[in-house]
Amino acid sequence: MAHTLESDYTKGALIGEGRFAKVFLCIPPDSGDLYAVKEVVYGGPDQECSSEALLAMLRKEANLFSRLAHRCLPKTVSVYNNPLTSTWHTVIELFDNGDLATMISEYSQANVRIPEERVLEIFSQLTDVLAYLHETYKTDSAEVHQIVHRNLRPENILLKLNGLIGLATLRLAEEQELPRRHMDRLAPSPYVAPEALAGEPYGTMADAWSLGCIISEMCTLERLFDASGPAPGKLPVNLTGLGYSKTLEVLVNALLQENVNVRCSVVDMRHNPVLIQARSAVFIRD
Repeated sequence: MAHTLESDYTKGALIGEGRFAKVFLCIPPDSGDLYAVKEVVYGGPDQECSSEALLAMLRKEANLFSRLAHRCLPKTVSVYNNPLTSTWHTVIELFDNGDLATMISEYSQANVRIPEERVLEIFSQLTDVLAYLHETYKTDSAEVHQIVHRNLRPENILLKLNGLIGLATLRLAEEQELPRRHMDRLAPSPYVAPEALAGEPYGTMADAWSLGCIISEMCTLERLFDASGPAPGKLPVNLTGLGYSKTLEVLVNALLQENVNVRCSVVDMRHNPVLIQARSAVFIRD
């Protein structure tokens, strides 16, 4: 008998919903452990892309998660594909404190700034996991590859009560040979780098820009740009005027350089002493 989500788990309450997926609690019948299950229906007239294209993305994402190992990448427990219902389920470890978009919204509604200590904790972990994806490696054929995430946004960053973060999706991630820097043009978004919006070749530096936008939003509690990209007068960001340190302001602006040739890479940013200290404080609690 083929295993299905229903045969292996009891699906519980809805705990999250995005453009493509719904997320539910789930519990295996032989233990009380809680997990999360991402449910994607890849067939139907309302999809933004074809069923075949979405299914290919899901398979690629599952393959990447199965090969990668980092504490800020949620561990995949099980994957199920039901072609009869065109439904894909991915069971992952549970992140029990929502997502970054919800956290930013809650602070904004309370009219309270996110403490710099918490900003640095999240910033430092994002630099670590992105640097892990960006660092080059050789395949069996000796081709040099790296992974570009391409879909960084607050709603895709999961949170745990112990302070740990997790990248919720690798659906749009691209594994590319070097030195190739040309990938599909990305849809307009407040977090997409200017070179990607313009249809120019782009690579890991596009993720660095997205990271800068996210950390700026954590501090200001509002998006830095709209979907059309950088606007005059927005850069450099002023965070010291909001009570944050000059160090944090400098780090964020180093990522938000419109000229990709002077933009700081995430791999270099990871080695900043302030971020190393913040990251160590979180990881020691995990």
